[in-house]
Amino acid sequence: MSLSVHLWRVEISEKTTWLFVSVTDKTGITGFGEATANHHIAEIIRSFPKAIEAASNCPLGLGAKLGAITDKYAGKVGNAIASAIEQAVLDMHAQHQKIPLFAALGGHYRTKIPAYANINRGTLDRTPDGFAARAKSVVATGYKAIKFAPFDGVAPTGLDSGDNRQLFKEGVARIAAVAEILKGSARIQIDCHARFTPADAAELMEKMGELDVGWLEEPIAETDENLAQIADMRKQFAKSGRRFAGAEQSESLAQFSHFLNHDCYDVVMPDIILAGGLSEVMAVGRYASQRHIAVSPHNPCGPIMDVMSAHVAAALPLIEAMERQVAESPIYDEIITTNHYFKDGVFSLSNCEGSGVKLNLEHPAMEKMGEFTLQL
Repeated sequence: MSLSVHLWRVEISEKTTWLFVSVTDKTGITGFGEATANHHIAEIIRSFPKAIEAASNCPLGLGAKLGAITDKYAGKVGNAIASAIEQAVLDMHAQHQKIPLFAALGGHYRTKIPAYANINRGTLDRTPDGFAARAKSVVATGYKAIKFAPFDGVAPTGLDSGDNRQLFKEGVARIAAVAEILKGSARIQIDCHARFTPADAAELMEKMGELDVGWLEEPIAETDENLAQIADMRKQFAKSGRRFAGAEQSESLAQFSHFLNHDCYDVVMPDIILAGGLSEVMAVGRYASQRHIAVSPHNPCGPIMDVMSAHVAAALPLIEAMERQVAESPIYDEIITTNHYFKDGVFSLSNCEGSGVKLNLEHPAMEKMGEFTLQL
């Protein structure tokens, strides 16, 4: 089968560029995928033609073709390309079968997915008042939980080195301002991006407890040497009913297993793009559920990944609220057509065919980066 493949770029801001893939067969049915991987956009675009060539030259099925891509381009670049192709092809196949994508992933446990708002990238005013105002406006739209990364500039060299102590205080002030304006109306989730050292853990945990932070994400580096301490931090944090989350950078079930087997987190956050695709995230989620660990799909991306994350969350046994990048750009709503909707903290999937989301390829923000042929 010969498929027409297009790569599309959408410039959103200085921080964000979305990459999309469309795959069309001879019947005219088109599936969509997303390859947005921050800090790797240029390399993904540059590698895409050879990746499609490698997949086409593989004489076996879709799984082997995706493997040919990741063999040629290891790591996040290969995973992002392979993931986008898998998303688009499975979307197209599900449309042919006239079933929702979640059915093609093995069926569903739910079609209403609790969601939280990631407000970090869209908060341009980084003052405490700026975060507080943004949090209040987002919660007013129905979200019951918000996430942001308040510790701008803190380096993982210890709180008493360089400017870290002052930058930490500024981060705490941002959280305190959000907590004050929300007054318990939504869960506050803090992403640390591994900015702290193991020696900082006790102070960080104490301060997060004082601020009533309900979710703490990736406080220290996720190295093998730190696994035992991460697991201990989780136990301490969980005593007051709070959630400990992480592992978003892991690229396979094998990497996730380190955290799952050591009970490091209450919630693991596989990223469909970074982990190499829907199938890999489904494998991670099923294994996590056997250990009574929830999954929250990591999603700092665009509208296709938003819907893909929802389909995965529908099909997995044990989930936490899915992440949504909120109000980063009005282009988000302009370039898609969908019957899925968000209301009162819940993302509801319609009984669609395929993923149930279409890109407006004629929108002026959509920049075609190339046209290719994939032999499937």
